[in-house]
Amino acid sequence: MFFKHPHIPKTFAAIDLGSNSFHLLIAEYSGQELRIVDHLREPVGLSRDLKSTGLISDEARVRALACLEKFGQRVRDIPKGWVNAVGTNTFRKASNASEFLQLAQTALGHPIDIISGLEEARLIYLGVCHGLSNEQQSRLVFDIGGSSSELIFGVGSTPKVLESFDVGCVTLSAEHFADGVITAKKLKKAEIAARSEFANWSRNFSLQHWDTSIGTSGTIRTIDQLLVNSGLGREGISLGALDALAERLTQLGSSEAIARELQLEKARASNLPGGLAILRALFSTLNIATMVVSDKALRQGLIYDMTGPSFHDDIRQRSIRQLTDKFGVDQAHAQRVLATALKLHEQVATPWALDHHDARHFLQWAVQVHEIGLAISHSQHHKHGAYILENSDLLGFSRQEQQTLALLVRAHRKKLAPALFDGFSADTIDTLLRILTLIRLAVLLNRNRSEQGIPEVTLKTAGTTLDLSFPAGWLAAHPLTAADLEYEASVLKPRGITLRLALAESA
Repeated sequence: MFFKHPHIPKTFAAIDLGSNSFHLLIAEYSGQELRIVDHLREPVGLSRDLKSTGLISDEARVRALACLEKFGQRVRDIPKGWVNAVGTNTFRKASNASEFLQLAQTALGHPIDIISGLEEARLIYLGVCHGLSNEQQSRLVFDIGGSSSELIFGVGSTPKVLESFDVGCVTLSAEHFADGVITAKKLKKAEIAARSEFANWSRNFSLQHWDTSIGTSGTIRTIDQLLVNSGLGREGISLGALDALAERLTQLGSSEAIARELQLEKARASNLPGGLAILRALFSTLNIATMVVSDKALRQGLIYDMTGPSFHDDIRQRSIRQLTDKFGVDQAHAQRVLATALKLHEQVATPWALDHHDARHFLQWAVQVHEIGLAISHSQHHKHGAYILENSDLLGFSRQEQQTLALLVRAHRKKLAPALFDGFSADTIDTLLRILTLIRLAVLLNRNRSEQGIPEVTLKTAGTTLDLSFPAGWLAAHPLTAADLEYEASVLKPRGITLRLALAESA
C-alpha cells in the first residue's frame, strides 16, 4: 500500500493469478500510446483440489511459486506499485490462502491484492470492452475461470449488472471427471450442477436485453477453436455447436484421447469437459443464441485500470457514495470533517510524505464513511463501520484496500491498540498512523457538529512532532475541545507522535 508513484513509468505490468493459469502482461506507455510488449502464461492448476479439500495442494503451491519466481525476474526493475498483481477465487476460498499469499509475494517481489468476485467481474468487463467502437451497444460478457465464473451485463464501457459464480472449469472437472472418463451422463450431471449455481441470479440477467454476448478466458477460446476446426463455429458459438462438441467428447471418451485427437495440452484437455458443461448451462439458462469470443480478459482490465486513474477513482468514489447513501450518513457533517482533514493534510503532506495519490484518497474515503456504523448503533459505531467495510462488495477496491479503509474507520476514535495494525508492514503502519492522526483531529475539531465550522488552525510538523495552533483565547473558550485534544495527545504519544497545542503566531 501507498507505494505508487503518481507518474506512469515507461514499463509496467499486470499479473492475473487465476485458479487455473497465471498470466503476466508487460506494457509500455509512451505519451498517449499503450503497447503490450510481452505476455507469459503458465498453467498451475491452483484450484485442482480446492473443491474436495478446501486447500491449495502442496503440488500446486510448488508449481505456483516456481512460476512467480520467473515472473519476479521479469518485473524486478518495474517501480513499486506498478506491478498490479491480483489473486482471484482460489485466494478467496482456500483455507491456507493467507499462508500461501506470504510465500507468493516473496517469490514475486511485489504485493499481491486479493479481489472480490464482483471486482474481478468489473475488471474482466473493462478488459473485454476497452477499445470496442460502439459505445451504445449493450453487452453480456462471460468468463470461465478455474474455480469461478463471472457474468456481466453492461452498456458501452459501463458494467450494469455483475455476478461471480462459484463454479469453474478446474473444480467442476475435478468433481465430475477426476478419472478422466467422459460420458454423456457425466456431462449432463456436470451441466446440472453448473445450472444450479446460475439459478439464483439468472433472473437479474434474463431481464436485460443485450446486442451481443462475448465469451472470454482460455477455456472459451479453446472451445471456439475446436468448433472452428470442426466447421461448427465460424459464425460464433451456438448451443447446437456446443451439443455437437459434447457428442464428440463422449465419442472420444477420455481426457487422454481428447488431448491426443484434438491436439490439446494435457491440462487443457482435462479441464475441457467442465468448461463445456458450464458454457452449455449458461446458454440454456439465458437462451443465448450466439456468442463471439474475445482474446482480452482480466489481465487487460488490470492494465487499463492502472493507466486510467481518474476512471478507477471514479469507480471507487461511486462505491463510497453508495455506502454513504445506503447507511444514511450525515453528508453535511461528513463534508465539514473532510474539509478540515484536507486543510490539515495540505499543511503537513510534504514533510510527512503524504503528498501522493493513495494517501490523500484513502484519507478522503475514510472520512466520508467514518460514521456508517451509526446506522447499526451509536455505541462502538467505529467497530460496526469497520465490519461493514471489511465485508461489503466495494467495486474498485481489493480486499487489502478494504481492510485498510476498515482500519482507518475502526481507529478514527478511542484507543490505538497496536493489535489493530497486525498484518501491515512497518512502512505502511507509519503512513496509516499519520493519516489517522489527521482524521482523528478533523473529527475531534468538528465534534459539536456545528454549521459554523471551526477556526483557522495551523498545523506544523518537525519529524514526529505536531504543533497545532489556535487563535488566541479560542481553546480557553472551548474547554471540551481542549480536554479532547489533551486526551488525543495521550493516545498518540505511545504510537510515536507528539501533539503539542499552542496559540497561533501573531500576524
